[in-house]
Amino acid sequence: MDCDEQAFGQLDLFGRCPCRLHSLLRTVTRLIEEDHPTRVEFVRNLVRNHIAGDDREPSTKVSLLGLLEQFWRWCNDADIRDLETIDREHVEAFLNTPVKRGRSFAAPKPKTIDNRLWAVQHVYVALRYFGYRIPDPTQDITVRLDRRMVSECCTDDEVVALREAAPATLFDSSFAVILALAEVGATNGEMRKLKVCDVDPSRGVVSLSGGPRNDPRTNQLTPWGREILTQRLVAVGSPWLVVNTFDQPVSEQTISQRFRELVAVSRIRRRGLNINSVRAWRARSVYDTTGLIQDAARFLGHRSLDATAEMIGLEWRT
Repeated sequence: MDCDEQAFGQLDLFGRCPCRLHSLLRTVTRLIEEDHPTRVEFVRNLVRNHIAGDDREPSTKVSLLGLLEQFWRWCNDADIRDLETIDREHVEAFLNTPVKRGRSFAAPKPKTIDNRLWAVQHVYVALRYFGYRIPDPTQDITVRLDRRMVSECCTDDEVVALREAAPATLFDSSFAVILALAEVGATNGEMRKLKVCDVDPSRGVVSLSGGPRNDPRTNQLTPWGREILTQRLVAVGSPWLVVNTFDQPVSEQTISQRFRELVAVSRIRRRGLNINSVRAWRARSVYDTTGLIQDAARFLGHRSLDATAEMIGLEWRT
């Protein structure tokens, strides 16, 4: 291992200011040779510190790093020393690596495969960030999730029940805001980062920042959601849309918990409803209106039409 690699390996992943860390990473990349070294050990440290510098939740970073450690160990076991030698078949072999359960091994569940793919995709996102121009073997790989792992769409009656459980006049509760943002297609991660300036009440739209699995987009609010956010903009005392009692932004886990509380208040009996259930309901209405799966995918920020069809419960094939 050379000096540059040792320096990367010694960086404190979570104790550094993200701005300083990104500045340091940019400086190091200027010192990298013209051919951009693709040795697995070097790339491993590069990706680790790229993750440390982004604005994900710490728990998400830990999960992502854990999945990547599995990938790096798999590369070592497969005697892969250079990332440029990895092709689609290698990626698929890693995705389908059996999982140890007790004293035996079993095929990975679709959700495990999906999470592994998400982690490997991040490797190539990080490399593109640092100026690498190597083929991405994860492109066009689609994981068909077990239907039990995919949230079912809300029904129209369930959406009405959720709205009635989150009255517009209850400004000390974020129930209504979270529901309005779910109806406009925002994920938990996007809700956490949304600010007042991202909402244009005159046009009735919200600008969503996107994330590791979703593209940035601007979506139209429902009439109910537009009313809620228009009133929220008048009452909010913080630049953030979803806040706690101290007007501070909340975590993704808190947003999920508040949605579960809303479902409980609504007295909806069907289990398994979550924010994606509302997003899927709205995306399905987009598809029903236009007849184009591409429009539903754009609304959700999906890069895969198969994933969109799976989410909204559409029997469709590319």
